[in-house]
Amino acid sequence: MVTAQKSEKFSQDLINFIDSSPTSFQAVLNAKKMLKKEGFKELNEENHWKFKPGGTYFITRNDSSLVAFRVGTELPFEAGFSCIGAHTDSPSFKLKQHSEHLVAGLTMITTEMYGGPIISSWLDRDLGVAGRVVVKRKSGWKSEAIVLNDVAATIPNPAIHLNREVNKGFEYNKQTHLKAVLSVKGVKPGTKNILSKAVAKQCGVKIDEIGALDLYLFDTQTGTISPDKRLVTVSRLDNLASCHGALKALIEAKPIAKTQVILLFDNEEIGSRTAMGADSPLMATLLERVVISSGGSREDFYRAIAKSMLLSADGAHALHPSFKEKHDPDYAPLINGGPVIKQSATFRYATTAITTELFRQWADDAGVPIQYAINRSDMPSGSTIGPISSAALGIATVDAGIPMLAMHSTRELTGAEDLVHFYMIMKSLFNK
Repeated sequence: MVTAQKSEKFSQDLINFIDSSPTSFQAVLNAKKMLKKEGFKELNEENHWKFKPGGTYFITRNDSSLVAFRVGTELPFEAGFSCIGAHTDSPSFKLKQHSEHLVAGLTMITTEMYGGPIISSWLDRDLGVAGRVVVKRKSGWKSEAIVLNDVAATIPNPAIHLNREVNKGFEYNKQTHLKAVLSVKGVKPGTKNILSKAVAKQCGVKIDEIGALDLYLFDTQTGTISPDKRLVTVSRLDNLASCHGALKALIEAKPIAKTQVILLFDNEEIGSRTAMGADSPLMATLLERVVISSGGSREDFYRAIAKSMLLSADGAHALHPSFKEKHDPDYAPLINGGPVIKQSATFRYATTAITTELFRQWADDAGVPIQYAINRSDMPSGSTIGPISSAALGIATVDAGIPMLAMHSTRELTGAEDLVHFYMIMKSLFNK
C-alpha cells in the first residue's frame, strides 16, 4: 500500500521535474542531469560503441529525444530487451520567428499551434517563453536549451461584449486570434527582432550571433498537490509523468539478464514522423547497435527482438464526473484506481491479450491495482507511440498509463497514488 507521505514526496518530485521542463529540450536536459548523477555515460551516435555487462549509457537526438539503457548480465540476443517508451513533448504554441508587429501599441507575435491543445485553456494566462536556440560560441554554432527570464506573454480573449458567442462554441482562427502579446523587460514595444534581442541578452552574445529559434509558450503556474494529498494538478502531465517514472525506474533498477531500456521520444503530439520521433529508425537502430556491439549479428538482433517487450507509457482518460456519457460505463477508469491498460479493436493501442497478461503480472508482483480502458464504440480513440513501435519492430507491446482529467489542457489532473503505482509497475518490469 502506498502511504500518503510517499505519494506526496513522489508527486512533488514530479512537479519539480515538470516545472523545470517547459519544453522537450529542458525535459531532455533534466533527464541527462539525472542520469549523469547516477553514473550513466553519454554516447555519441557518430562514434563506435563498446559495452560491458551492467554498464549504463544514454544518447540524445536533436536535444529533444533521449534513449538510456543498462546492458544486461546476459548477451542481448540471448536475453532480449525490457523497454519503456514515452514522449517528451506536449501540446503548445510555437512562436514564429521574425513575426513581431506593433498593433495598438502592443508587440504581437504570430503563433503556430503545436499538437492538439485545448485552445481556450491557453488564453488569458501568464505564459512564459522557452525552447532551444542556436548560438555562435568560440567553438562554433551550438544548440542550447533556454528559458527567457525577461520575456512574458499572453493570448488575450476579446471581452464577452465584443464576442457574445464565446460561450456557445466559438472557433478561434489559428492565424488571427491566437497571436501572443509579448512584454520584454527593458525593451520598448515595436522594437524589431524583439525575441532575438532578448535571447542575445540572456546568452551574453551579439544579435548577429543568434541563429534559428525554436521557442514555445508555456504555462508559468507551478504544479500543486491538493490539501488531502491525493490529487496533482500541473502542466504537461501528458507525458512528462511517464518520462519521470521511467527515468526513476531505470535508475533504481538492478542489473538483470535482460538489457533495460527507456526511450523518450519527441514529436508524439504531431504524429511522431520525425528523426527524433517514434516513427523513425531511432529505436531499431539503437537496439541493433547494442546487439552488434555485444558481438551479435543482424540475425541475432531479430532474435533479441523476439525475446523483448515494450511498455508504451502514456496518459489514459479517467472517468469525467461531469461528462460520464463520453465513456463506456464498463471501461471507465477512476482517478487513484490504479494504472490503466488501454485496448482498441482497431489497434490504435498496441495491447494484445498476451501483453495484457504480462502487464497484469508486473502489477501483481508490485502489489498494484490496475484498470482497463476501452473507448465507446461510437467514439474514436487517440493513439500513442505503441502501435508505431510495435509495427516497425514486431516487438510485443502493451499500452498503459495513468488515468487523468483535462488531457491537453494547460493544466491536467491526476491521482498521486496512480503516479507511484505506475512507477512501481515500471520497476517491476525492469526487475523481473
